[in-house]
Formats: sequence, C-alpha cells, structure tokens
Amino acid sequence: ITKAKRYDTEDEKIKDGSVIYANNTDANIRITDTDFTDNEVLLGNGGAIANELSKSFQINGSVFSNNIANKNGGAIYNTSTGELSLNNTEFYENSAEGNGGAIYNNGSNVTISNAKFYSNSAKGKGGAIYTETDMTIIDSIFGSDSAGLAKVNTAENGEWNDIYLANNANIIFNVTSAENNIYSGIAGEAGTKFIKDGSGTLNLSGVNENMLGEFEIRNGKVYYQQAEDIVSFMSGRVNLSSENSELEMDIFDDLQSSIHGLTGKGNVIKNGEGLLHLTGDNKNFNGKLSINDGKVLFDGSTSDYISGTTEIAQNSELEYNTNKSDSVLNNISGNGTINKTGSGTLNFTRDDNFNGKIISAGSGILNVNDQTS
Repeated sequence: ITKAKRYDTEDEKIKDGSVIYANNTDANIRITDTDFTDNEVLLGNGGAIANELSKSFQINGSVFSNNIANKNGGAIYNTSTGELSLNNTEFYENSAEGNGGAIYNNGSNVTISNAKFYSNSAKGKGGAIYTETDMTIIDSIFGSDSAGLAKVNTAENGEWNDIYLANNANIIFNVTSAENNIYSGIAGEAGTKFIKDGSGTLNLSGVNENMLGEFEIRNGKVYYQQAEDIVSFMSGRVNLSSENSELEMDIFDDLQSSIHGLTGKGNVIKNGEGLLHLTGDNKNFNGKLSINDGKVLFDGSTSDYISGTTEIAQNSELEYNTNKSDSVLNNISGNGTINKTGSGTLNFTRDDNFNGKIISAGSGILNVNDQTS
C-alpha cells in the first residue's frame, strides 16, 4: 500500500490515518505481510494507520517505511482501549511533525514483539515511540539495522532518541534470548518507569540523560556503552530490583557519567578508564559495586553511600568526597585505591579483604580502623 494521502477538505471530517482509520469498538482487524510505504496525512495523525477505537488490531510480518504524519505517529497513531499487537514488523524512515516518529500511543493493551525501528524521526518527542500509557516490548531492536549498522532514531532538534515515556507510563522491555539493542537512548518524564525484564541482554547506548523516571533492571543484564560527550547515564533512579539483575557500564570518556541514586540488590560493574559519578540516595542499594577500571567518584556531601559491597580492582579507584562526618559501613575488598577528598571526616574500617591503598587528598580527617590479621 503506497502513496495514500489524506487531505483536509471542508466535507471530510476524518483527518487521521491515510490508509486505515479504525473507529469501531466491535472491529477486529488483522494485517499480515503488508508494506505501507510513502503514505501521508497532511493535517492529522497516523501517517499510515489511525486506530482510535477497535476491539483488536493485529499487524504481523509487515513493513512501515517513509510514512509521514503532520501531527503525531509517523506510521501508527493509537488511542484505542482494545488490544494492539505488532509482531515481526519493521519501521524505518517514518516521521512525524509532532510526537512519535513511528508510533504514538495513548491507548492500552499494547504489545510489540520482534520489531525493528531505525531512522525514524519526530520533531516533537519520541524518535521511534512516544507513549503516554503502559506497553510491553519483546525482543526488539532500536537504532540499528539487521546488519548491526547504526541507523539512529531522532527526536527534538535531531537528538538521538528511541523511546519517550510520558504521563506516568511504564514500559516492560522483555529480552527473552540473545541480545536486543536500544542504540539511540530512552527519555521520559518524572513518574514514568522503564523496566528491563527477561534473561537476555539489553545493549543500551545513546542519549539517556533525559530519562527522569525510574530505570529498573528486574532480570538479566543491561550492558551500557557510553556514547561520545554524554555526561549522565540516567537522571532518575536506577533500580536493580533482584539478585539476578546486572548493570555493566563501559565508561571511556573523560567526561563524568552519572548515576543519580542507586537502589536494589543486583550487581553494578564499572569498566573503562572514564569516571562514573555516584550521587543521590544510595543507601538502599544492597548489591555489589565492582570497579574494574578507572574511577568511581562518590559525593558524600549530599549523598549516602551504598549499603552493599564494593570491590576495587588494582589500578582502579574509589574517590570518596565528603564535607561532613561519614562512616563506611559496607564491606570493601580488592587491591585498588580509596582516595578520601573534601573537608569532612571519613571513618573507614579495613579488614583482610582490602589490600589496596588508602590515601587522603583533602583537608579533612581520615580515620582508619585497621582490623587486618
């Protein structure tokens, strides 16, 4: 289906969905092996499809490319409370003047599985997907094509972005096997939540510092590779909510990449020569922080350190900066360096598990309680 256009005329009341406009609560729609290409709505939503009301809407094995919406949803605009299911479907080079370069969602019961999104764009928010309500995504790839080449999705002012969450929306991203990619990054308002579930690995890169909501790793692994000139991982809380959750971070840039509040009981692994800045309330993190390379800078002046364990590898460093009186109550192990900075006091208990250096580069006081055998 190609080159369908919906114009605004005085006698045409429907302005949305150049190919399909659904507005019937009893409708059951199923589309299979269909290409939607070069379709456009000139003054409405949904460059190819507008699903405002339906009982169920299923799209299988289809392709949406070069569709354009003058408002929201370059390919699909969804506000229906019925089921919307997208399976084995590709979205590339769709665009919206508003939100949602490929998909705009304000409906419910939305599931996207085995989908690919690349080179979509929105002048508003959500380079590939903009959602104001909950949805589930399963085993899907954003921002890279089938050959693994970067084809980023972009939003406002051409900034890299795959997914935008608004209005307290939750997204469950379930990786059941192998690896999935979010190459361009996620963003969202405070009160939203992005949940990584499943035993597989989610590879995350791009711009994520505009995620003000919670980023939860419920199961499996998130591998984060810092993109060039990116100074923050997430601006909201990072929650490793189970012992089976892991966040591995590859920080290579001289610019500091920040976590603003860590909680949960999983594992955080810091790799790369760059600096990871740990701020916010971290006392409810009972998992393990492993510093394999480079430095972790903890600002204890306005923050609480983790309650779990820390392992500092040789040639790695934990810089503990404080302007108040702090005590390190957790277990610290390894052969690296603890560097106390700032004008405050740090009380540190050392045992046989830590064989590294302890130095003080600040103007305050470092008290070491040596309990080594």
